[in-house]
Amino acid sequence: MEERNRLKKEILHAYQTNNQTEVVTRAKIYQSISTVIEPDIRWMAGQAYLELNQWDLARREFDQLLPRTEGTFRSQVFVAQARISLYEKDTAQSILYLEQAILEDPIHRTARFNYELLKKLYQPHTEQPPSAENLPSPQGGEVVLSPEKEATLSPDPPTRIPRDRALQMLDNLRSNERSSGLPKKNTSSATNPKNDW
Repeated sequence: MEERNRLKKEILHAYQTNNQTEVVTRAKIYQSISTVIEPDIRWMAGQAYLELNQWDLARREFDQLLPRTEGTFRSQVFVAQARISLYEKDTAQSILYLEQAILEDPIHRTARFNYELLKKLYQPHTEQPPSAENLPSPQGGEVVLSPEKEATLSPDPPTRIPRDRALQMLDNLRSNERSSGLPKKNTSSATNPKNDW
């Protein structure tokens, strides 16, 4: 009993002085001699693992904390789990943990801020257009093409135009573009800008 109390004090002191490796070392010793690990010891060990980037060990500590906590403390555990998920680049899981944190403690400002931020940053930017199967058909019936449309949309290759006919059509397009080009600049408006208004 004395050794457990001494270790608890050492873990608390190491945690308060940000000596994460000492927290982990003492917590391992504490867990080896005690059958019941208090939530605060697990919390400090989880936080130390988190700071040491040992996310799987931190997650293990926090997972063991969840069934034994409630309210604000449980909400803090969910926020820590969300942080681990972000480090592992699992944004969707992080959002789920933050939702759980808000459900446990609706006024948890950190959870609410991070939840809103992640939802805003990682929402889909564009909606997919509906597929043809999901589109409603006009007037509740099937779409029927007229024979003319059917002929234009048929997969048959178009008929070939003779080369001399294609060159003639191209020359006609060019001459039409030249003749109907941009209107010439009005010289009177260039000297008198009031005419443009």
